[in-house]
Amino acid sequence: KYGLSPEFRTGLHGDKVLITWIGEVKKEIVFLGDVLNTTARIAEECKKAKQDILLSGEIYTHLDEQ
Repeated sequence: KYGLSPEFRTGLHGDKVLITWIGEVKKEIVFLGDVLNTTARIAEECKKAKQDILLSGEIYTHLDEQ
């Protein structure tokens, strides 16, 4: 309609994530874990590397095993 397409960058990493509900009146789902910070940093590296997707060595090794 507007002649534009969305562009996304993403980082892939894997590890354990804790998911929980917080709040009594206004409930909210929260995700916790080092993997979230690591994944965000990998996604930021996409800009520097001028790539749309980057993945961690851990994920790459796991994919290589498949």
